Amino acid sequence: MQYQRGIRLFWPIVLIGVGAILLLNNLGWIHGNPWAIMFQLWPVLLIALGLEILFGGATGGRAIVSALLGLALVGGVLWILIAQPPLPGLNFGGNLQSTNISHPFDGVETARVELSFGAGTGKVYALSDSRNLIEGQLRTYNTPNFSVSTLGDQTTIALSPGRGSIPFGFSPASEELWDVGLNSSVTYQLNLNVGVGQSSIDLTKLRLSGGELDGGVGTSDLYLPNKGTFRFRINGGVGTIKIYVPSNLEVRAEVDGGLGSFHGLSRLERVERDVYETPRFSTADNAVTLIIDGGVGSISMFDSE
Repeated sequence: MQYQRGIRLFWPIVLIGVGAILLLNNLGWIHGNPWAIMFQLWPVLLIALGLEILFGGATGGRAIVSALLGLALVGGVLWILIAQPPLPGLNFGGNLQSTNISHPFDGVETARVELSFGAGTGKVYALSDSRNLIEGQLRTYNTPNFSVSTLGDQTTIALSPGRGSIPFGFSPASEELWDVGLNSSVTYQLNLNVGVGQSSIDLTKLRLSGGELDGGVGTSDLYLPNKGTFRFRINGGVGTIKIYVPSNLEVRAEVDGGLGSFHGLSRLERVERDVYETPRFSTADNAVTLIIDGGVGSISMFDSE
């Protein structure tokens, strides 16, 4: 006996709907950030998915139910995104707003920094002649979350997208901006999630005790400090990460390539499986140990001055 395997129509229709949202957003039919609006509607997706599991199927009448549920979900979301009706509890945002953040230096020696960017362009760099611990110029759809707290001798800086913002953005005319400067007199544990888009992380004049970079989706340029001994983890995410290494900084790279690719410095030598070092790493005063997870995408290293 032969069995004919049907196709569940719910997910193909949802994928078509996502493509329609991208197209309508690019054509200007949808105003604001559609992904921030859709994030607020995620319970609806769970309800539709549960109904599809209960009543939908791949053949016969259940296939029709599966298709109708997919069409209802996509049609309803498209109507909300385009018409933007005044529904209780639903925030459409729609306009980018500018926010300046800052916090006084107050003699801080070490700090833990948790930065999470939304969609668009992200920048991190060392402040020049500033009396502030951190300064930032932000342009976002929702008011970002920003705090600086001190417990004992530990200062923690936290910056993340506000409620209703998620790191998905496809409209180049209205992308978010995360421009953040840090005081160069402080030693940082820097944990950074760059979200979606392009980012430039210039750490050349900063002091690090360690940190982590989550590459998100997009392109990131990471410029390492030329002084200090520290460990830094890099999670490739989806996209491209370029790491620029000063000539006087020795390197140890412990690589898990994931599904992507890794291209190291020409001066790196293999010391064991998936582990590479520059010749003077073990005795250097300025050295970094990179823990690299390639994710899906590419990670490349380059020599810089």
